[in-house]
Amino acid sequence: MTVQTELIVDSRYVEDVGNKLKDLRVWAGATEPETDDVLQLSLIRDLAGIAEFATKTRAKYWQEISALERRGGRQFTDLDVLLYEVRNQFASELGALPAIGKNRDTLIGYPQHKGLGDPDFGDRIDPPGNTYEVTAENPVRVGIVDTPLYWHPDFPKDQIEAEDGVAAEPDRKGIYSVWAGHATFVVAAAGNLGHIARPPWQIWPAAMNGVLAVGAAGADFSMKRDWVDTEADGLQVNGYYLDKPVRLSDASEQNFEGFARWSGTSFAAAAVTGKIAHDIACGKR
Repeated sequence: MTVQTELIVDSRYVEDVGNKLKDLRVWAGATEPETDDVLQLSLIRDLAGIAEFATKTRAKYWQEISALERRGGRQFTDLDVLLYEVRNQFASELGALPAIGKNRDTLIGYPQHKGLGDPDFGDRIDPPGNTYEVTAENPVRVGIVDTPLYWHPDFPKDQIEAEDGVAAEPDRKGIYSVWAGHATFVVAAAGNLGHIARPPWQIWPAAMNGVLAVGAAGADFSMKRDWVDTEADGLQVNGYYLDKPVRLSDASEQNFEGFARWSGTSFAAAAVTGKIAHDIACGKR
C-alpha cells in the first residue's frame, strides 16, 4: 500500500525537496520530516492539495503522462503526477535528481534480475562486524553505481570523464573516474545474457578498456567473451534482502524476512570488489 500524502527522500536533500514542495504549494512544512539516521532517509508527511495540483499538472504534461501510462499499463495517481513534476524541475534546474519516492509497505515492482527469475528464501546470517574504518591512513572507499552512470549531486560534473554527464555508453570515453584526483579501480558485472540464443558482443561498462569485468563461475547465463577478466561465485548467493512483502513474477506477494538467495554476475562483481578493497586496505596491492 502507498500512503498518498507522504514521500521518502534522501536525507541529504530533504531541505531542497521540502522547499520545492513548498514552492508547489503541496506542503506547508508544519510537520518536521522524520529521519532514519541508519538508512539516511527522511519521511515527509502531510502533503496537501495534491488533487488540485495534479489536475493542473496533467493538463500541462498530458502527452508525456499519457504516453507513460500506456507504456506502464496503469494510470498515474495524483502522487505520481506530483513526483513527475518534482523530478522534472530538479532535472531542469540542477541536471540531477535527489533520491525521492513513495512511502510504501509493499515493494511494487518485480525483483527478477535480467531474466534470472525470482529470488529464493535465504538463510539468516549475522551482520558483519565493522572491521575497517576509512581514515587518512586507510583511504579505501567502495562506491556502487548503476549502468549507465549519470551525473548526480554526489558526482560533480568535473569528476566524470564523459560528455553530457553520461559515462557508460560505448560511444563515450572508454573509462571514467568517479572520484577525480583519487586512484579509482572500476569493477563491473559482465552481464547475465550469456544463455540467450544470440548474446550481445559487449555489455557496458564491463567491456570498456580499464574496467575489470567479472563473470559468474559455472553459470550458463554469464557472458563468455574475451573482455571478461575474471569470475567469482554468482550462483545462489545468500545475503541480506527486504523484510517487507515483495511482489513476484506471478503477482503473488512473499515476505523473505530479510534474507534471500539470488544468482547473477552482479553478486560475483561485489565479491571481487570487496576482495580488492580488502587487499588494498591490507597493503597487498
